[in-house]
Amino acid sequence: MTHRDLEAYRTWRTETVFKNVMEGGKSVMVRREAVSACAATVNRDHVLIMAAVNRLTSLKKIPLDVSAGLATVKLRTERKGRWKFYRAHEVERLLAAAPDHFRPVVVTALFTGARRGEVLGLRWRDVNFERGTITLFRNKTKNEEELPMPAPLVDELARLKSQRRREAKSGKERRLPTPDSPIFLSSKGMPYKDIRKAWWKTCEDAEVPRYPIHSMRHTWASNFLLRGGDVRYAQRVLGHGDLRTTLIYAHQIDEEFRSSVQAFDYLPKKPEADATCSQDMFPEPGKREEGKGCTAASA
Repeated sequence: MTHRDLEAYRTWRTETVFKNVMEGGKSVMVRREAVSACAATVNRDHVLIMAAVNRLTSLKKIPLDVSAGLATVKLRTERKGRWKFYRAHEVERLLAAAPDHFRPVVVTALFTGARRGEVLGLRWRDVNFERGTITLFRNKTKNEEELPMPAPLVDELARLKSQRRREAKSGKERRLPTPDSPIFLSSKGMPYKDIRKAWWKTCEDAEVPRYPIHSMRHTWASNFLLRGGDVRYAQRVLGHGDLRTTLIYAHQIDEEFRSSVQAFDYLPKKPEADATCSQDMFPEPGKREEGKGCTAASA
């Protein structure tokens, strides 16, 4: 494999995209032609290929010059997009539409700004109701962060724990929740492995845009900063190692704030002047007749 092969794959990838479809009750991968994959998608493939090549090189399965040649191929320039997040009224609709077993997941994600893996990995030992705190394990930095819980999150998790205890006593639940028990269980009573279907269904029922699951993290950050929250506290809650990452949210919020202020006006909009009136306001010399001036100008 050479750098030309990688370049050829990247070119081919921009012209072909794969899609999973259901055929006979099974998910089958099919190909659609003439649909371009974006630069970000091609770059993710590139990174994955390079990771595999580097791993094989470290195991001495392929020569070192192969990985060195592939390393000369640069990633494509990605179009910078804006974070997608939900407004306060959309959050209310999401919480109202979420099913009972999935609502605690949505509440926790929206009120902590945690990543999906951080939310699904929570155990009851990570929640301290007396102190009103929740401890998140950061998968990226491999450390733990204890954060204060907002009142809605405290109420939701306390309700969930009480519900689990009642179900255990009535026989619906196998056993009482222990400190090591996962907090979030699916409708089948099993720990979540994938929440995409539940999330998409919630978005459809709430009649809000179907943003990616990660948008719940953007939602917390954006709404927190919109309400004047401190960017350094946002950095701590989000678990960003570099403040510059958090400042990306701040710059977007600043743009929205700027556009909102510029669009603000106490005065009603003035009616548009009539075309004939505009001509009368600036007549050619010697062609203006007496008594036929612009009424709007003289008003």
